[in-house]
Amino acid sequence: MSGLTWRFMGRFQLNLDAECIGQQYRLNPRTVFYDEPIQTPERVGGYFLMNGKLSYRITPKDSKVQATVFGAVQNLTDTNYEQFDHYPAAPATVMVGGDLRF
Repeated sequence: MSGLTWRFMGRFQLNLDAECIGQQYRLNPRTVFYDEPIQTPERVGGYFLMNGKLSYRITPKDSKVQATVFGAVQNLTDTNYEQFDHYPAAPATVMVGGDLRF
């Protein structure tokens, strides 16, 4: 995983991160029964993920209380993938929020 943070125009911050996972071989121990032969590993393809977040600091930089609002997108590329067998990950997801620090 690698990322990039860019602060601009005094109060804005852009965060981008990317993750590239190659193909893997997996076993699911929950599906193995004692009376069955040993399970063959399942080949799972690789995937590329990208996430982004844009923040705006509402309060001055030297304020004792820091308030920030943000918008974020996880899985920007809307990649269809599974981190665990038969459990598909979420599609592109948009979030809006705030951060208040004392």
